[in-house]
Parts: sequence; structure tokens; C-alpha cells
Amino acid sequence: MPDYTPDIYVAVSVTLSAAAFALVLRLYARRMTKAGYSHDDFLAVVAFLGSLSYNIVTLIWSVNFGLGRPIADGPKDMSEAVRIKKARIMVFCTSVTYTFAIAFAKLAILMFYWRIFKFSAIRLAIRVLLVLTVSWFLLRLFLVTLRCVPIQALWDDSIKDAKCKIDAATFFFSTILTHVILEVAILALPVIEVARLQLPIGQKVAVISLFMFGALLASAPSANTPQGDTRLDFHLAQQKQDNTLTDPIQPRHQAVEYRKNQIKREWRVRFDTRVSLC
Repeated sequence: MPDYTPDIYVAVSVTLSAAAFALVLRLYARRMTKAGYSHDDFLAVVAFLGSLSYNIVTLIWSVNFGLGRPIADGPKDMSEAVRIKKARIMVFCTSVTYTFAIAFAKLAILMFYWRIFKFSAIRLAIRVLLVLTVSWFLLRLFLVTLRCVPIQALWDDSIKDAKCKIDAATFFFSTILTHVILEVAILALPVIEVARLQLPIGQKVAVISLFMFGALLASAPSANTPQGDTRLDFHLAQQKQDNTLTDPIQPRHQAVEYRKNQIKREWRVRFDTRVSLC
């Protein structure tokens, strides 16, 4: 039978190490230049803590509850029903921590823009995207935690009078679609300002390319399509797919997605130390 456990360990360890290294360099550079810490630095730390929590949950799920392996190959001291219940709890925890990691990564980038583009026409667009990002964060967090009332019904099938009125496919598709739209808008924001800089064409292209480093993110949310997330609908009478075997695809892509967000953010800090905007 397939075993995705090594894939999970690689996706978590390699990208988490790279993101931690980038964050440490960022904070050290701010201290070394005596520039002081700003709001975007604190938001970056919160985003990293959210990602760290996400990956801790993923590793706990993999080590203790069989993520990456078929349900039948899970812990032998648990019945299949208990394994499925534990998997559903882990999915809920990763959904919450993923929301924090992605939202605060976006906010850190937007606050970085706010700091360096002090006299720019795009500040209005930055305000709008800040409001939309906070709204996305609160809405997704609200829907994740209240998909069922009581919340325990997400993983406990014995609760018969539970109310679960939020369609899983619609929820995940709508939040992922808005996530991608916000990401594209955030990527596009600085291009106009950079194009106006008095720089040689080669340097201008290099700077724009630096800002557009985050374009790699465009492929990451595709791991979270409705087809993938409908298998996380906890309220089906019959479990149609083995979610400990199929769900590793999602944590693997989400782990990489957040880390690309953070590395993209740290690359842009390098721009802050090289270009003075007025």
C-alpha cells in the first residue's frame, strides 16, 4: 500500500527550516541596521508561529495517528472508528492553524508595502486589501469553527441533533478562490510603483522579478480544490475515501505554500534595504 509519510516529513522539514532561516536573517538584519522592528516584522513572526503550529499538528497526526498511510495500517491499539475520529480532529486543527498562517503572511506583506510606499497612490489599494484580508481571515475562521453546531459534531458521529448547514465544497472553493484573488492583487500592487523608479531597464526588471517571486504561489492553492476538500466533509454517513491516505496531499502543499509566502516576504525586505522611494 502507498505510504506518503516520507513526503510529509520532507515537505515540513525542508521548507520549515528555510522559512525559519529567512525569518531569523530578516530580524537580524533589522537589528544590525538599527532600523528597529516594525508592524510587518511582528506580523511575520505571528505568521511563522501559525505555520509552526500547523506543522506540529501535521507531524503529530503522521506519527501518532497514521497520516500518510491507509486507515487499516494505522495505530494497532486503536479501532478504525477511533482512527477516523482522530484524523477528523487533526484536520480541524490544521484548518485553523493554516488560516492564521496564510492570513498573517498576507498582512505582513501589506504592512511592508505600507511602510516603504509612504507617498504612493497605491496606499489606498493597500488599505482596501488590508480590509479584505482581515475579512477573509475572520470569515474563514468563523466558517471553519462553526461548520457544525456543536463543533464536536465535526468529528463525533454520535451527535445526532447536530446542525451542519455549511456545504464543504462551496466553503472551501469560495475561500480558496478569494485567497488566490487576494494573492494576485498583492503581487501586482508594487509593480506600478517600481515601474516609475528612475532605474536602468535591467535593474527595473530585476526588482519587479523580485516582487513577483511570489507568483510561485499561484499553483499552491490548487491543492485545495473542492474535489480535494470534499473528502473532508465530516458528516457523510459513509467515509468514501481513506482520508489518512489522501489528506497528506493537502498538508504537503499547504506547508510549501506558506513557506513560499514567507520567503517571498523576506526577499522583499532585501528590496527595502536597497531602494529609497519618495
